[in-house]
Amino acid sequence: MSLSSQALLPVSEMEYILDNTLRSLLCTVLIHLDTPGISQATAVSFAREGCTKIVLADRDSNGLEKTQQLIAEEVGESKTEVLVVKTDVTSAEQIDQLVLKAVEKFGRIDYAVNGAGMISI
Repeated sequence: MSLSSQALLPVSEMEYILDNTLRSLLCTVLIHLDTPGISQATAVSFAREGCTKIVLADRDSNGLEKTQQLIAEEVGESKTEVLVVKTDVTSAEQIDQLVLKAVEKFGRIDYAVNGAGMISI
């Protein structure tokens, strides 16, 4: 059977498959969770869109655990690998350690999201 006689996928379908495959291979995101609602939704969105490696950073252990649980509920534990690092982003040393741990675990960081909020009184 020749290649020309086989059913080929339309170009748009091939582009979709390639885009999703590349997205899942190339995506490591580091998310600082200081603003729980927005940051948690951002983390879940990255996982839902195919990001397979997520680093969560926060000084609140409960927030880290809750976000990790939300990701697992949304996409399943086997589809997205999550590294949780308790971090105080006001400390340069802890930020350095966070980045070092992320790169040691996943090889790189493709995206970084700073969810820190400020309230002016």
